[in-house]
Order: sequence, then C-alpha cells, then structure tokens
Amino acid sequence: MPESEGMDTARGLSSAQLGALIEKEYVGLRLLLTRRTGDFQLACDLLHDAVCITWEKWRKDQIQRPEQLAGYIFQVAMNLLHNKRRIVGDRPERRAAVEQVDRERFGVHSSDSSDEERIASRLKDLILAMKSQRDRAVLIRFYLNEEDKELICRDLQLDARQFDRILHRARQRLGQLLVLEGLSLSDFVPASP
Repeated sequence: MPESEGMDTARGLSSAQLGALIEKEYVGLRLLLTRRTGDFQLACDLLHDAVCITWEKWRKDQIQRPEQLAGYIFQVAMNLLHNKRRIVGDRPERRAAVEQVDRERFGVHSSDSSDEERIASRLKDLILAMKSQRDRAVLIRFYLNEEDKELICRDLQLDARQFDRILHRARQRLGQLLVLEGLSLSDFVPASP
C-alpha cells in the first residue's frame, strides 16, 4: 500500500483524511491569519508553511490530537509570524522609517475582505438567535471580537475550565443552528487550539 494511502498506526488517520481535514479548515484559517497579519500574501505564505510543518509532524507521529488540527496549524503559523518579526527586528537595515510605514498601506485582499464581512455578519446573526445569553457573549467576545480568554473569564467570573466547557457547549449549540441552515461550524469557526 502506498504511503499516501497508508494509515497512521498511532491514530488510524490516513493521509487522505488528514488532507481533507486541512482542506476543510483552510479558508477559515487563511481569513483568520489575514485578519491577524493585515497582509493577505503574508497570511497565505504563513499558512502554506504551517501546513507543511504540520504534515511533517504528523508523518513523524508528533501530532497528539489530529481532530484539533486547525488549532495546531494556526498556532504554528503564529509562531512562524513571531519568528519572522523577530528576525526583521534584529536587522536594522530591514526596518522601515515611521514616515514610510505611514505612507505604506497594507490591505486585506478585497474578495477576502468582503467574504470575511459576509461570514461575520451571517455568523453574528446566528449567534444572536441563540437562547443562552452567556453562550452568545462567549462566542461573540472570543471569536468575533477576538478578546483574550483571560479577560472574558475575569469579566464573567469564570475559571479557565468553566470557560472551555461553556465555549465547547456553545459551539455545539451553534453547530446545531448551522446544520438547520445547511451549513457546518467549520465553515465559519476554526477548531479550537
């Protein structure tokens, strides 16, 4: 049996299944990285490199939970971004003058920007239709407003484990609403890191 069709003995996940997981999460990850970096091309480059690194780690059986692959890829991409910024920061000849940065305009690719706005609007409408106010608050603050978990926990007087349980259940409830709309949660929200 060729390697591409073989099974990962530790997890029972084939290369094709891993590829399908990556493909399913790719657009959401690209949008999230574009939003974080403010640069469409940089986001694409980071995502490509992160997928390659993740694939190699999977082949070496270093991925503990393949079901959380999107979160793993996102974290690898963020690490790559931090490393890239460190490298540029250590090279004075690569630094731009403040005036140059003010003149330079880094924008999100227009089609991705409109897609992101459409997705955020539709998702926000579905979240607002949820019955539980706490579910709505956690989902909006964590995913749409991109607030830190610690801040949300402090404001809602939750510990980290409670937050994780609430977020998990809220995602499940939102997933049920999406299924009724003929959609999937992964169309909108990448898997938790």
